[in-house]
Amino acid sequence: SCCVRGRDLGTGEEIPKAFVVLKEGVTLTSETLMNYVAAKVAGYKRVREVEFIDTIPKSLSGKILRRELQAVEDKKLEMQQSRL
Repeated sequence: SCCVRGRDLGTGEEIPKAFVVLKEGVTLTSETLMNYVAAKVAGYKRVREVEFIDTIPKSLSGKILRRELQAVEDKKLEMQQSRL
């Protein structure tokens, strides 16, 4: 299961970032996944970052809650900036 959304670089640009849940027993590197996607899509659609997560947040109707993934990203960015 996966979800791809834009990640803000802070410069007004966004890059595609994939959030991926691996099946049990499957091993996959972010580099392998990015190379696979790059061979299938146009250059501007290529995934630039991959994050492996335990679960993808979904609504009761099964839709992916992208805003929750964004909230997690915002917290990570905030923590990184506070360390500087």
